[in-house]
This record gives sequence, structure tokens and C-alpha cells, in this order.
Amino acid sequence: MRRFLSLAWKMFGSLLLYEMAVWLVMEGWSLATGAEPTAREVLPLTALAGGITAIGVGFWYRRIEQTEKTKQIEQTGQIGQTERVSGSGMKLGMRRQNVIWLLLAGFGTCLCLNHLLLLLPIPKTGYQATSELLYQPAIGTQVICTGIVIPLTEELIFRGMAYGSLRRELPFAGAVVISAVYFGLFHGNLIQGIYACLMGVFLAGAYELGGLRDAWIFHGTANLTAIFLTMLDLDRRISSGFGMAVTAVVGGILTAIAFYQMGKGRRAEIPHER
Repeated sequence: MRRFLSLAWKMFGSLLLYEMAVWLVMEGWSLATGAEPTAREVLPLTALAGGITAIGVGFWYRRIEQTEKTKQIEQTGQIGQTERVSGSGMKLGMRRQNVIWLLLAGFGTCLCLNHLLLLLPIPKTGYQATSELLYQPAIGTQVICTGIVIPLTEELIFRGMAYGSLRRELPFAGAVVISAVYFGLFHGNLIQGIYACLMGVFLAGAYELGGLRDAWIFHGTANLTAIFLTMLDLDRRISSGFGMAVTAVVGGILTAIAFYQMGKGRRAEIPHER
């Protein structure tokens, strides 16, 4: 029971802190300006709350990582070359080639999932309102908030705290599924929830291969891809079902190649691990 409560607190406590920070920032803005935040202001205010949350959760996450590392050192009696961080995700060197594959994976996954979901008869209730909040601000604001700050906060909460904690208690598949569903439910509406759930599977894979940093880069790249696809109005340009299917397949192939190469890079650095 104690382990279950500890796991639940790590999973939901960090999200609770984020929600509290968002509420406080929004309420503070309303008190300071005498008006509710406009559609253009919601995203930067959410990112501000995310940045504040990331500081606190980041220290919490780091403390957990250090505690787990100490436990592993005590259990093994030595620090191996393939030291695992909190049982989930390897700290590999950030080589230029690895960054390229992460960027390709983020781009390909966004391209694939976006057009795959457009092909399916899924109600878009609630998605339009959310999209207006995301894409109302200036492009620079979108890049900073959606491409950098918010992905860091979400990766700390959903991969660092949630998936990392689950991974120490469950096999890989169980931790992936639960954390992905959790990530999907957080997004509120059906189409974004399905997208986030599927994206959560790939993000868990990125975290497993390279830790929080790699998941952050992957997540940020996917979000930036969505921004620029919207700017280019690609969904309208590729309006036929066949065109969307081809685009989804191309994105899937790019994602598969990128993950294969990242897995290959990991095996090359850790030749004895299976």
C-alpha cells in the first residue's frame, strides 16, 4: 500500500502542481488586468505556469533520480558503464547524429498521426476551441511556448514522474500503456486525447532510449511540426483521402527509420545489453 501511494503521489502530485500553477497564474492575471485572459494570452500564461512548475517538479524529479541511482549503486556495489537512471531511460551521449534522428522521429510521428486521425471519422468536438487558443498568438510565442516550455513541463510530469515511476514497478509494456492513456486523458477532448495517447507511446520509447532530454526534444519537434503544418495549411492542400493516407504512411516510415537508428545507436554504445 505504501508503494502504491508513493507511485500515485508521483504520478498525480506533479500534475496537481501544474494545474494549481495554471490556476494561480490565470487568476493573478485577471486580478492584475481586471479582465479574463484573451485567446491570445492563454498560451503564454499557460507556458509561464508550466515554466514555474518545471522548476519545482524538476528538482523533485532530480531528487528521485539521485535516490534511485544511489540504491542501484548500493545493490550492485559498483557503477557500471551502462548505468540506468531510475530504471527507465538510458543517459547516452547527445551526439549530433542522435539529435538528427530525434528531430526526424518527432517530425515523422506528427505527420503520421495528424493525417491518420484526419482519415478516421472521429468527432472533433472541443478540438476547434483548443486549436484557436494554441494558434492565436504570434508565431514566435507559439514556438517558445508550444515548442520549448510546455513540452519540458509535460515530459517532466508524464515521462519523468509518471512513466519513470511506473517503469520501476511494471514491465515496459504496462508502463507505456498506462502513461500513454494518462497523457491522452490530460488533453481533454477526444481527437487530441487519441493523438496524445498515441504520441505518448512514442515519447515513452524516446525516454526509454535516451531519458528525459530525448523525450523533450522529440516532443518539442512534434509540436513545432504541428505549428508549421498549420501555417502551411497542409491539411487543406492535401484534402483527398489518398493524399492523407500517403502522407501518414510517409510519416510512419520516417518514424520507423528514426527509431530503428536510435535503437541501433543504443545497442552500439551498450553492446552487452539485450
